[in-house]
Amino acid sequence: MNNEKEVILSATNKANKRELSMEEAKDIVDKYPKSHRAHALLAFMHLQKRDFQKTLKTLSESLKYGKSVTVYNLLAQTNIELGKKDKARDYFDEALKLDSNDYQTLVNLLSYYGKNGEFQEGQIILKKLILINPNDTELKSKLISMYLRTSNHEEALDYLKLLIKEEPQRFVWRHLQGNVFYQFNKKEEGLESYLKALEIMPNSARTLFNISVYYNEKKLYDDAISYLKKAIEADPDFTQSYQQMLFMLYKKFDITSFKSFYSKHKEKLRRDISASAICELVDFQEEEKSSHPFCPNPMSMITKFHIKDFDNDHEAMIGKLKEFLNDLEYLEGYALHSGKSQINGQQTSGNIFNRDEKIIGELNDIFKRAITDYRHKHQSLNNVLIQEFPNDFKLFGWTTRFSLGSGHHFRHMHPGGWISGSFYTDVPKDLKKGEGSIEFGLEGDNLPIYNKKVKIPRIRIEPKVGSFIIFPSSLFHGTTPFTSDDKRQAINFDLMPE
Repeated sequence: MNNEKEVILSATNKANKRELSMEEAKDIVDKYPKSHRAHALLAFMHLQKRDFQKTLKTLSESLKYGKSVTVYNLLAQTNIELGKKDKARDYFDEALKLDSNDYQTLVNLLSYYGKNGEFQEGQIILKKLILINPNDTELKSKLISMYLRTSNHEEALDYLKLLIKEEPQRFVWRHLQGNVFYQFNKKEEGLESYLKALEIMPNSARTLFNISVYYNEKKLYDDAISYLKKAIEADPDFTQSYQQMLFMLYKKFDITSFKSFYSKHKEKLRRDISASAICELVDFQEEEKSSHPFCPNPMSMITKFHIKDFDNDHEAMIGKLKEFLNDLEYLEGYALHSGKSQINGQQTSGNIFNRDEKIIGELNDIFKRAITDYRHKHQSLNNVLIQEFPNDFKLFGWTTRFSLGSGHHFRHMHPGGWISGSFYTDVPKDLKKGEGSIEFGLEGDNLPIYNKKVKIPRIRIEPKVGSFIIFPSSLFHGTTPFTSDDKRQAINFDLMPE
């Protein structure tokens, strides 16, 4: 095989599988020193090694001998890694100028938009990809997810109606239709779609679980439990069914069955945030020692910090953060972990820590330093949260703001996190006592107390500009209403194990 293109294509296939050595790539450049493809291949190897400066230098050499979509794609990916979002976007544009339908460029651009929370732009790219590859079910599913992220429920339903007409026996369209109806607050229609999905795939644990949620909201707990049993049988590794079962048994006040179910499955649930929260509530009312190992006595792990302890010029930083937050897109009443649980509130979608603005990188560093201090402060505790604290993690961040008076957030927890935090950039000046506070407790909303003899503890903390609070993700928390017309704004985060 002496043809240059064939040699490089074969080598690229090996590189994609990480089977090509750096020496082999350099040999190809020596053999074809004026081939832009050969230099691009070597640049790809440097990118795999995360040697970004060598990647850029080699790509610059490649451009001397010809322009290619591959080179501009590699330049875009390298600049994303270097945190240069605008440059990356420019290189994607250059790639699409050469070939507006290049599939890999469009896929990379879709990922870029998704990470930056630019979901409207992502929808445009997805529609183009679907035109190129009309049989790709995953792309169509992603488009529906994008519609949901931007609250375009009508568009999602119209698109699903078309897909169901084309493929009436495709399970995924019926299931997703149920999801869209449910988020659009058309829950009866959602149930109907889920039941039709089950006709196609009777053992779908996710669909069975979603139906249990419907019956939970209707307070038909026996029906919910019936579907959860089927979900557990269908997929014993889908832990959300176990979580939900504990909550259903609690709401029935069937504490004997609650304890029996937890005891039977406690090893599966030992790192589970939701199970930790509900077990703590039961144990407190039973006046028993904490049975769940994740975070016994979570109220003791609420820890306050202030940005001035990490940044000498903290006032300037808060000012820059406010400017940044003003430019973000907010959704009315949306809450990441608990649906529409905000009253007179707004929240961003997407992870703000995926953005490449310098101020966000600085805030990320401060939060990570505070997390180190948090671990050190509680290092003597013999619980899963501290003793099995993930060394590899990412921060998922979002912003909430209340500005219309009487704004507040129902009590909830963060089942996808490990620890969580809230950092305050704006606090109303004329709050009355107890207003606008963050409130912690063992009791979540819609969880009635069955032992009226015990007093469930609560802690209220009045936020201050520049202060932030870190707490276990298993701890219920919310905000108290306030009547001021001033804005209350916070940047929140979950630490999520990789």
